[in-house]
Parts: sequence; C-alpha cells; structure tokens
Amino acid sequence: MNCSHPLDPLFQTDRGAVFRCEHCGWFNVLFRPVVFTHSREGFEDFCALIRMLEPDPGADPQTNECCYHLHTPDRQIGLLLSQEEVDDLRELLDGAAAMDELDGLIDDALDPTGSPPG
Repeated sequence: MNCSHPLDPLFQTDRGAVFRCEHCGWFNVLFRPVVFTHSREGFEDFCALIRMLEPDPGADPQTNECCYHLHTPDRQIGLLLSQEEVDDLRELLDGAAAMDELDGLIDDALDPTGSPPG
C-alpha cells in the first residue's frame, strides 16, 4: 500500500530510517536502497523475523561470511543480507519498535480513555 499521507519519522540510524503514518498506521522502513512498506501487523512480523536471524556461532564476524536470503511469500523479490546488515537492520527495527511503543504509552497517559481528541 502506498500511503499518500505525511509520514512521521519514528527512528533513524546511519543505515536507515523508519517512518510511520499517523493516519493509516503503515510503516515505511528505509534500509540502504530498499524500502519495505508494512501494516502494523506486517511491521511486527518483520521485526520478529529479523530478531530470529542469529549468526552461526562458528562464523567469523570479521569475514562477514554469514548471509541471509529473505524473500517475499511469492518468491518474486529476494534480498541477500550479510550478518552486519542484519545486525544494522535489527538495530533500526528495534529502535523504531521501542519508539512506537513509547508513543503508545504517551498517548495512553495523555488520554487514558482512548477517546479520540475533539
């Protein structure tokens, strides 16, 4: 889904940024030259997938020999990531998820009834 609403920056590192639409709740993850667009559920699933990617204990982190191939369910699009890239992506997604959770807590504290402003 392409969101035509203004996107709010949620979290940024030197390798990428995550933006969230306050209107429709979609997330855009910009990581290097790739943009991932997700609903809230898709963003949470993507974060969980990246957290599950653990390096091979026998791999030398200096050689970056461990690679991961991620692909869409229909296998039309694939992405090959090194261990360093997975670690960078994990840092980006974890930071964005933490900021999203913090925003929710602040919203709840400011309006504990959950009623829309007005």
